[in-house]
Amino acid sequence: MTTPMPPPPPGPPPSSGHPVQLSIVHQEGYSRGLALLGVPIFYGRHIALLPVYVVVFIVGIAAFFTAWAMQFAVLFTGRYPPGAHRFLTGFLALSVRTNTWLLGLEDRYPGFRVAPDPTKSVVLDVPHAPEYSRGLAALGCLLFVGRVIALIPVIVVLYVLTLVATLVAWLMQFAVLVTGRYPAGAHEFVTGYARLSARSNAWLFGLTDSYPGFSLQP
Repeated sequence: MTTPMPPPPPGPPPSSGHPVQLSIVHQEGYSRGLALLGVPIFYGRHIALLPVYVVVFIVGIAAFFTAWAMQFAVLFTGRYPPGAHRFLTGFLALSVRTNTWLLGLEDRYPGFRVAPDPTKSVVLDVPHAPEYSRGLAALGCLLFVGRVIALIPVIVVLYVLTLVATLVAWLMQFAVLVTGRYPAGAHEFVTGYARLSARSNAWLFGLTDSYPGFSLQP
């Protein structure tokens, strides 16, 4: 009698191959108290985040004009100054941590650091390339109008995903409140939404030349 062959090992998870990556650690357990803040349509979490929103707003103004100025730098030199790239990546990292806490993907408060997460629980990686496209920089010179137009298909997808991801994240507040756990599938989906949003913002600011596409995968 022929011995049946064992099933092949599972392959690696699908990958988008995009250079901008976002990973959010899925915790073993989540705070029921924080979930309670999210049950009334996230109002409690929004109130708790007010100090961070003030910082994000102020730093966001500086980030916008820095990114705009960098479009001219790239247009003339083909390079994105590393200091500006670090600052803008740090701003995006703070924004991602804020949304991550709002949606309950992690319990640790986002803080106010305009820098990558030192605990590595929320990791946004935006590689600094040696050269950047002058043509794409030209799209951003008129206050990013050209880049926004080019992003319209992604913006439409993100609009729909925002509605779905917000609903899923809200329902997960009830799941955490009852069980203390955030279902892995829901966590993966909401993280994928945050990943696509981060890629879109990175491309808008010219931090990467790779178009964000539509994939939610790493």
